[in-house]
Amino acid sequence: MLHGGHDDQVQRLLIVLQPGSYVRPHHHSQQWEVLVALQGRGHLLSFSEAGHLLDRLEMSNSSPVAQIPIGAWHGFFVLEPNTAVMEIKPGPYRPNEFAEWAPSEGAAGVPQFLECLAKGEVGDDFR
Repeated sequence: MLHGGHDDQVQRLLIVLQPGSYVRPHHHSQQWEVLVALQGRGHLLSFSEAGHLLDRLEMSNSSPVAQIPIGAWHGFFVLEPNTAVMEIKPGPYRPNEFAEWAPSEGAAGVPQFLECLAKGEVGDDFR
């Protein structure tokens, strides 16, 4: 965490991820979000509310910044070890609003869901 607390007007978080990490699809109904890839590589995945894959954007040193609009469903699929991403969004802190069609972190279905995400193409249904 790179800010003073949950009430700060700008929330900044440095996240280091490994392949097999799970960033459950979610949205922020009251906040936009900016992601900055600092090292490594991953895919920012955009979904419809119903669970259809809308886009797959590779984030890396050559394409390091993505803006996620308020209410946009998204997740992140890690491609390289030690992938580091900075997350920036307006405060105060609000918890993620997770997709009901995606398994909870730690659930038995997560490895299978990650396999599907790895192969998923735009238009695929993840419900």
